[in-house]
Amino acid sequence: MKTLIALFISIITLGNFAVVSAVDVDSLKNELNSSTPVRDSIEVLITLSKYYHTVSIDSTFYYGKIAVAKADKLKDTASLAEIYKYFGVSCYYAAMYEKALEYSQKSNELYDAVNDSIGLAKTFNNMGIIYEVSGKNDIGLEYYNKSLEIWQSIISKSPDDNEAKSIVAYLYNNIGIVYSNIGEKEKGKDYYNKSYAIAKQYNDKKCMSLAILNLGNAQYLEEEYQNALKSLFQSLKLSEALGDKQGIANSMGSISDVYLKLKNYDKVHYYLNQVLVIAREIQANELIKNAYRGLYLLNKETGNPNTALKYQTLYYQLNDSIYSLESKSKIAELQNKYLFEKKEQEIKLLEAEQALNDIQLRNSKILSFVLIVGITVSLFFLGLVYFQMIRKKRANLELVLKNREIVKSEEYIRECLKSEQQKKNLYPKKIQVDKYATSTLTEEQKEDLKLLITNTMENEKLYLSRDFTIDIFSKHLNVSRTYISQVINEKFNMNFSNYINEYRIKEARRVLTDDANKNLTIETIALSIGFGSKSSFNSAFKKYTGITPSFYMKSSM
Repeated sequence: MKTLIALFISIITLGNFAVVSAVDVDSLKNELNSSTPVRDSIEVLITLSKYYHTVSIDSTFYYGKIAVAKADKLKDTASLAEIYKYFGVSCYYAAMYEKALEYSQKSNELYDAVNDSIGLAKTFNNMGIIYEVSGKNDIGLEYYNKSLEIWQSIISKSPDDNEAKSIVAYLYNNIGIVYSNIGEKEKGKDYYNKSYAIAKQYNDKKCMSLAILNLGNAQYLEEEYQNALKSLFQSLKLSEALGDKQGIANSMGSISDVYLKLKNYDKVHYYLNQVLVIAREIQANELIKNAYRGLYLLNKETGNPNTALKYQTLYYQLNDSIYSLESKSKIAELQNKYLFEKKEQEIKLLEAEQALNDIQLRNSKILSFVLIVGITVSLFFLGLVYFQMIRKKRANLELVLKNREIVKSEEYIRECLKSEQQKKNLYPKKIQVDKYATSTLTEEQKEDLKLLITNTMENEKLYLSRDFTIDIFSKHLNVSRTYISQVINEKFNMNFSNYINEYRIKEARRVLTDDANKNLTIETIALSIGFGSKSSFNSAFKKYTGITPSFYMKSSM
């Protein structure tokens, strides 16, 4: 369940670590209702946004947007930079990475406009985190080093600046994660230990908790389970002392991973349910998703296929909403923009160098230099195109692997349910015509009809017929088409056409994965599973899986 990229990291925002009490918050809200000067009210609103940024994204944006309107009128660039910084942090915790990167870049530009080096250092770190969780470790590390360079410069000028030294501890923690992600595990652990040592020196429990949490996760991945538990419980204790709900949930989630490996299922169940309660309270979608994944694995191991299927479905639904294709393409677009702008700066430096050499060089040398620059730029763009092609192919291969994993999971759940039916002598029950003849459906009737529909589709596979319609299904079940449509819409959140196509695509994935079908054409497979044409099958398959049937077949064989 746990991968290195899932290791929890913290956004560094100077001053985030001071606790604002609920009494202070109430006092600040009352102050907004009084005749407070505009500039003072902006500070109050920023403080409230800061308080809520890891607790409630809705409250963060509510107070932050009011502050933006006021700061705009005063042309207060520094305040705008700070507000957008908290917007970015809040979006990160809500797993809205596209927006997190957008707001962090905007904040960075505003800090640059007012020559605020500390603000730049914070946002460089924040953007490094977003790139790192998006799998762009090289860019993430570059941003971390930019931030680290600024803080080390501050420390060299002010050796007694303990706050800057404490923040360096956070950066060491984040840099350690990048090295862990790229396989340099020992280097990663060295950075965690350096981070912990500095944080302990300045009694920064927040940073201590983070460093020991990541160290525990690294130990887990190396199968040092007892050492991992020791580190993770230490992290949990520090987070509880701080009242840090995000840290508590992360520690408990990692503890549940270890106990799952040790087959202590009662403790896995306890800690995952605690994570769900806290994650829902603070609107942490990534934590909720990971908890669903953990509960799916727990129920799969303990032989509860129905409950396993429930949590697997919740996991995929939330995962799809977090990592939509649109968000991924936007992050890729921002990455390309970064690479292009970086190359533009290099070209500008070359042009400046050329201008200085023009005085000494003859025309022949100038033409040669221009030619070299042109070739370099051409090679760069060719390389960029090649990089994008490779990246797209890797992304598609990842989708193939995920879809194959889904096929295996579906087959496992289907076999479990079939076995359970045979043991309990359960068979799909027919519903009498007059049962729904003159009244609206009760909830019990809807559940019965949902079960009948599902069992019929799974066992009889009526969807394989190209002529299959809701009217045919209605006659087959001897149930009103209206009630069938109502139950599919309410219980499966889709219309009849999408419901049937989903079954056809599931069947297609299974057929395309089977080596026995490698000689079949895509058109033959499309017609055999109920589609009227190859083009309609291609469109539906790509809509549900993100890749084309032909690519899936070639990659699966």
